[in-house]
Amino acid sequence: MSISSSDFSATQRGEQTQIVDEHQIRRFGFYKTRTRIGPYAGEFIGTFMLCFFGTSGNASVVFNDKYGGFGWLIVCLSWSLGIILGLYASISVSGGHINPAITLTKAIYGDFPWKKTPFYIICQVLGGFCGAAVTYGLYASKFSSFNNGVKEVTGPNATAGIFGTYPTPSNTNIQSFFTEMMMGVFLMFFIRAIFDNYIQQAVGIEPIAIGLVLFAIAITIGPLTGFAINPARDFGPRFFTLIAGWGGKVFTANSGYFWIPIVAPCVGVFIGYGLYEIFIIPQKFS
Repeated sequence: MSISSSDFSATQRGEQTQIVDEHQIRRFGFYKTRTRIGPYAGEFIGTFMLCFFGTSGNASVVFNDKYGGFGWLIVCLSWSLGIILGLYASISVSGGHINPAITLTKAIYGDFPWKKTPFYIICQVLGGFCGAAVTYGLYASKFSSFNNGVKEVTGPNATAGIFGTYPTPSNTNIQSFFTEMMMGVFLMFFIRAIFDNYIQQAVGIEPIAIGLVLFAIAITIGPLTGFAINPARDFGPRFFTLIAGWGGKVFTANSGYFWIPIVAPCVGVFIGYGLYEIFIIPQKFS
């Protein structure tokens, strides 16, 4: 039996089609997997960016005396730029929560599925932890030479504040709780305004607008508590300091302050969401 050139071409085309089909199946499997994990990866990467640039800015100020009186400005800009970059990295795939308080609040108000909530929060905390770890790795030589390598949590030579937040010593925990709560209120209220489809006043520049909101909060009342406003931003880096040599004092300092940056932002964000819902949204129907 002979095979003509046309028969050979048809056979070749059939083999090529089979190869293409198998390739498409493999690609489909990859994209299907990527679609499933994409939102969680987005939250990890977004929170990583926030905490990496923020903690690196903190470290730059602590280890560099050339900034003089502009140190706090550098800190505020670092975290504001960090949230802008984190949002640009994550907003299209995960919605850009990068904050457990926002994820939890959206779930409570019915704007986000509960089944995804725990995994979002885990990824956010891991992102904060890894962002702090990379900062520590890059500044390792500075940590080794500063204060003879002694890692202090409180006092004039403290470096734990590069990662976790610590309040003004004169603050009571009640004052600190109220401060962090109010920061959460302001943050969520303006986030809702920025993303309100009826107003559309920051279309295309939402991450920049949120960065400006964070900067306004940080530069004004931020010094009172270190402006965590985000449980993952504080707990992830704080847990890193626990295992990186600062010890258990990171959870006991300032009368056990550590729980306030976790709970107070959640309360504040919840209130801020509700305030916008009650007082602003009805205006579009008036």
